[in-house]
Amino acid sequence: MSTSDNTSPQLLSGLTSAVESGDIDQVRSTLQAWDNDVSASERELRPAFRKALEGGDLSLIDEFLHRKVDTSGYETYAAMCKGSKVAKVGDIKLFELLESHGWDVNYDYGHFGDVLCFAVIQKNESLVKHLLDKGADPTRNTKASKTPLEWAAKYSTPEILSLVAAEATKERINSSRSLQLAAADGAVDKIDILLNAGADIDSIPDDLRIDHPDEECMTALHAAVANNQAACTSHLLAKGARKDIKNQAGLTPMEVASSSGAGECTRLLDD
Repeated sequence: MSTSDNTSPQLLSGLTSAVESGDIDQVRSTLQAWDNDVSASERELRPAFRKALEGGDLSLIDEFLHRKVDTSGYETYAAMCKGSKVAKVGDIKLFELLESHGWDVNYDYGHFGDVLCFAVIQKNESLVKHLLDKGADPTRNTKASKTPLEWAAKYSTPEILSLVAAEATKERINSSRSLQLAAADGAVDKIDILLNAGADIDSIPDDLRIDHPDEECMTALHAAVANNQAACTSHLLAKGARKDIKNQAGLTPMEVASSSGAGECTRLLDD
């Protein structure tokens, strides 16, 4: 087929209408007509394909995937994850179907990250498990601001963080900001999960994605006192966190606590 966009507008309009109404027979007959149009382009099918993704009817989606419709790009990601009725309820059948047609579970959708990032943020445990089983990388540096592991430490549940951390190497855990993100929120349960997964309590992230190293390259203890998380500070100290390590800006946790006005944290560090 050529790459021109000359397929009958009536045909494409009819296809979208058939998708919206869930008329599988009409979708099939319209797609067969599209198959026979020598001027047809795969690009023309994408709007109707996104409608099918949003609706979540797997039989309709399958008809498009058989035509090798492109599954990259933000619009497809939005339809597949944010808009899909299937994805919203945690049904993994949509993703199993995509995988059967060669979809890459680690595909990077730009600043939205990959689908594992989405599943973690949405607290979709069944999808997280499925994607990890299919080889999704929890510490992969996507174009998003955080890795799936970091998103889990910041926004997801302890149960999902446990799943994600179990698939990460100690080296990647320690080079990430996951421990610091949990400490900044005072999430003691998440800190313990990461420590049990092999995190070094005194690690400082060395990830090159960090835009503001003076602010972010610090230990978990720095992060806790900077955010006045007294209970978390006490917990980290009880776990053996060192008080003499300096952050990227050359400050100890005590100096950070003093400059932040974290009085209770300062007292704990002074004991």
